[in-house]
Amino acid sequence: MVPTVVAAVTEWNGVTQDMMAGVLTEIKSLLPLVAPAVIGFIGFRKAWGFIKSAIKGA
Repeated sequence: MVPTVVAAVTEWNGVTQDMMAGVLTEIKSLLPLVAPAVIGFIGFRKAWGFIKSAIKGA
């Protein structure tokens, strides 16, 4: 017996394509807020490490 292929799956355990599109939209709307914060945090950590090593080496 050969299994048949379903054309398109539109619902999986109660999660629909529209719900996933809403989640993706919200993630994209938060990106302009989160990206600068992450970049600033990484820069702060690098600067703090540089200052600590400069003080330790002095």
